[in-house]
Amino acid sequence: MITEDVTPTLQREADSVDPETKSSSNKLKSRRPVLDFLEMGIPVGSTLNFSQSDLTCVVTSNRRVEYQGSDFSLTKLTQTILDLPHQIQPSPHWTYKGRKLKDIYDEVYGSL
Repeated sequence: MITEDVTPTLQREADSVDPETKSSSNKLKSRRPVLDFLEMGIPVGSTLNFSQSDLTCVVTSNRRVEYQGSDFSLTKLTQTILDLPHQIQPSPHWTYKGRKLKDIYDEVYGSL
């Protein structure tokens, strides 16, 4: 059996990856934090307003809302209201006290 240290070869291959590819890979690996109403300063019982109509929902926990008597994540509720076949980022579509949730989110968690 031949035993050869391949570490230097593998390290050279890893070092040869261009910076743009490394950056793209790191972005895929990193995820933004999950929207958490309490961390964002939005207490349970608060009313969120849908920006495209007069629809509202009420915050019931750090990650859930109630709409017309049913429990939803804000993502699922936004998908349902917009009648979309896929999930979308809900924060641009909702406001709290006149401020977009996206702006509050970016303020709390930072923007990418």
